[in-house]
Amino acid sequence: MKHSLYGISIIFFLLTAGCGKSHPVPDTAATKKTEKKKIIVPPQAQLLKQTRIVNLYFANPKNYGLSVERRKVFNIPDKPSMILQVLSSLEFGPRSRLAPTIPANLSVRNVFTDGKTIFIDLKREKNHARIGGIEGESLLIHSLVNTALAIYPEFKRVRFLVNGAETDSLLGHIDATQSFIYDRTIVIPK
Repeated sequence: MKHSLYGISIIFFLLTAGCGKSHPVPDTAATKKTEKKKIIVPPQAQLLKQTRIVNLYFANPKNYGLSVERRKVFNIPDKPSMILQVLSSLEFGPRSRLAPTIPANLSVRNVFTDGKTIFIDLKREKNHARIGGIEGESLLIHSLVNTALAIYPEFKRVRFLVNGAETDSLLGHIDATQSFIYDRTIVIPK
């Protein structure tokens, strides 16, 4: 008996809940205006204060090889995102007298990791430039590899993809189906 009275009182409450003051129907034009205005939430201030110094490897204009330019970047906890951020800095080129290694029609599309390997997915335009033959391509590869591996020493090798797929070569000279490791022999002081 108690349960049936309880059930009836809930049904009665639900039926009468809508019987009070009615609320006006919102104006659809006003609703559309507020939908267009999206609220942008800025990053937390403490995260913007967390920075880190990283090494970017650019071409040395005097001698064949790479030299280090140190750069301050945001310290992002997600490792692939952090690597992508640093490689994007590399893509913008040096701030010093060093030379860029990434041609304008080649960009870093994505980065992901698997075990001890970093995968760098490059976006290459159809009319891609050939930069300095085999030496230019070698500087490009080792600039990306050394920069990526210097961020997190626990990763040991880099593999490349172009436009989301495996590729034989980045610019037509060097076998890109292999894994690449950090190369100390190509690094020279400024």
